[in-house]
Amino acid sequence: MTTPTRSSQSLRQRLCEHEPLRGSFVKLTGGHSIEMLGAVGFDFVVIDAEHGPYGREATDLSLMACRAAGLAGIVRVADHSRSSLEGALDLGAAGLLVPHVDSARAAEQLVKSCRYQGGRRGFSAATRAGGYGTVTRADHILRSDSEVALIAIIEDASGLEECDAIAATNGINAVFIGRGDLAVALGVDSLDAPEVQNACRRIFEAARAASKPAWAMASNPQEAKLLRDAGASGLILASDASMLIDGARRLLAA
Repeated sequence: MTTPTRSSQSLRQRLCEHEPLRGSFVKLTGGHSIEMLGAVGFDFVVIDAEHGPYGREATDLSLMACRAAGLAGIVRVADHSRSSLEGALDLGAAGLLVPHVDSARAAEQLVKSCRYQGGRRGFSAATRAGGYGTVTRADHILRSDSEVALIAIIEDASGLEECDAIAATNGINAVFIGRGDLAVALGVDSLDAPEVQNACRRIFEAARAASKPAWAMASNPQEAKLLRDAGASGLILASDASMLIDGARRLLAA
C-alpha cells in the first residue's frame, strides 16, 4: 500500500524531481484539520510528533486521515530511536522529517534504521505500510525502500559544519533547513539575522552540490517567496494551529 498523493508518483519521486510542493505542519490531533488541508489542495502535511501531542495512536489516526484526504503524510519524529522511526513507517508514513541530524554518521545511521535492504529496519507486513498482510514480503520491502522519503533537518551548529556530508549521504532524499533552532544555536534572536541567513545559504549550497532538494518552513507569503527564490523546492506553510489563531485574531480585530 502506498500513501495517496495528488500525483500518480510517490512523494519521494516528486521530491527527488525537485517538484514544487506545499504542505503544512499539523499540530492538532483528530484528523479533521488534515481533511480540511487536503480539501483546499495541499500536497502533504507534516504530523508533528516532536513538538505536538502525538503518541502512536494519534499518529495512526492522522495518517489514516491523510489517506482519506489524498495527502502525503510525513511524520516529524521525536527522535532517532528505533521505536519512533519504525513506528511511523509501520503506520504508513510517506516520509520522515528527522530532527537534529548533526553529522554524516547520524545521517548514515538514520538511513540504515529506515531501510530493509542493507539496513536494519525490523520487518512486519501486518501493518498499514504492509497492506495488513495483503502484499508479499518482497513487494513490501521493495515499496518501502523505494518510496519512503527521508528528510534530514539541519538545525544544529555541528550539523551546519557537516551539512555538505549530510546532504551527500546516500539515502537522504532531502534536507530541511531548521531556521528556528539554528537561530538558537547561533545565539541570535531573529530568523533575519545575518548568521541565520548565512547558514541558510550554506545549506542551500550543500543541497545543490549534492543534487538534493532543500525544504524550509515559511510563516507567510513573503517568507515563502524569499525561500523559493533562494532554492527551496518544498515549503511547509505555517501550521493548522497558527492558521486557526491568525483567523481568530483577524475576526476579533474586525
